[in-house]
Amino acid sequence: MFRNVALFRDRGFATFWVATLAYSAAQWMERVITGWLALGLGGDAFAVGVVLAARLVPFVVFGLVAGSVADRFSRRWILITVAIAAALVNLSLAAFLARDQVTLVLLIVIGFVTGVIQVFDLTSRGAFAVDLVGREHAAPAIALNAVGLRFFGAVGAFAGGIVIPTLGSAWGYVVVAGLFLLSAALVVVVRPTARTARADVLTEPLAGMVAGTARLIWRNPAVRMVVIASVASELFGYSHQAALPSLARDALAIGPEGLGALTAAASIGATISVVVLSVIPATTARPPLLTLTLAIWGVTLAGLGLTSAPWLALAFMLGVGACASAIDVLQQTIAQMAVPDRERGRATGVWVFSIGLNVIGLLQVGAIVSILGPAVALVGNGLGAITAAIVIATLNPRYRWRGRPSIVGA
Repeated sequence: MFRNVALFRDRGFATFWVATLAYSAAQWMERVITGWLALGLGGDAFAVGVVLAARLVPFVVFGLVAGSVADRFSRRWILITVAIAAALVNLSLAAFLARDQVTLVLLIVIGFVTGVIQVFDLTSRGAFAVDLVGREHAAPAIALNAVGLRFFGAVGAFAGGIVIPTLGSAWGYVVVAGLFLLSAALVVVVRPTARTARADVLTEPLAGMVAGTARLIWRNPAVRMVVIASVASELFGYSHQAALPSLARDALAIGPEGLGALTAAASIGATISVVVLSVIPATTARPPLLTLTLAIWGVTLAGLGLTSAPWLALAFMLGVGACASAIDVLQQTIAQMAVPDRERGRATGVWVFSIGLNVIGLLQVGAIVSILGPAVALVGNGLGAITAAIVIATLNPRYRWRGRPSIVGA
């Protein structure tokens, strides 16, 4: 644990980590505000699902491209650019709200633009963290970066729930924009090094790199299994987010503050899980951890759907968040360590492309919640996650506990 914390002695990594805190707080505050706004404008969970799904379409369309861009250009400047773009998008939303011109269609369009921004951020952020400390510290760097994302995600989510009834959504978006700009300014301060500048000198044509990213799925068994696990996780796990606003408003009757608390609980659980992952020895097999976590995730989702007590829902959300975050980090780690340095951005791009398939899961959950309620949707997805874990372990022996210890798997 102390060896991992020692990474903060690197001034560049420490500064980037603080930038990640600001970025995560902004991102999760915005998600809470937008989710509640979509529920009010659309009236049901399907509207929330559509808005969230719009964010993920770019993951499918641009995921492979963004991964190639992260290997072709400066990851540092990509992160600066996307943070500034995110600030401008949120300031625009604040202006529309101030004029009472926000519609569900506008939220869908803004959601798509936000998704484009997130694609290019995700493919560069994890790889840049590894650039700063070196490949030998990849696993703890990714885990510590995830700790920052999850911990301040909890702060941002909880703050979003408070901002809605106090300052109003418009001022909430202004705060979000300020946090994105702070993140951009901090990344500017990070001094380029030989490792962080390496992406600038790659001269392979971008079109060829995108084609190579697609081929990476087929020629690398470890990356291919990450795609399969990611699809299962998106369809049955992460799609639960479409049910949360309706769960808070209709099933638990806890309002926007309660929605913020549920989201914050998930982020707290996520923080705990990535801290635990950061101290697990590199010799411990990551693939079996992934399948075990996916099965536990299914249990917590089903429990969340069956409970009617707010305090118990918060407890289940701790578990849901812990499993979601662990799956996230494990997939990134397996993908990053399965390829050479020059392909790390593309490996992340493959993972991001898989995330985009959550569009199907979000729409599915939104539709089921609208017709049958959040309980049926969450229990159904929980059972789906458990089944998926069993199938993955059946397909690949390395995802079973008796497999040979390896950080990358196959």
